Amino acid sequence: MTGPLALAAMLLAATAAGEVEPGPSPEVAAENAERGAEVLRNRRRNRAGGAVEVSRDLGETWLRIGGVTA
Repeated sequence: MTGPLALAAMLLAATAAGEVEPGPSPEVAAENAERGAEVLRNRRRNRAGGAVEVSRDLGETWLRIGGVTA
């Protein structure tokens, strides 16, 4: 068995066996512990025709970059 199905089966088996710990691995835990500066916010109105917008100033102003189609 190869491909995505095999990977999913291995991950499921490892999780069921208790071999996988939740959360980031020890190798990347330190880089996930620090909170970085906010670069961008996004918001979406989840309905047909709703706006998709971004803000670079902590939500003070918003720029529409697209819309919800369905």
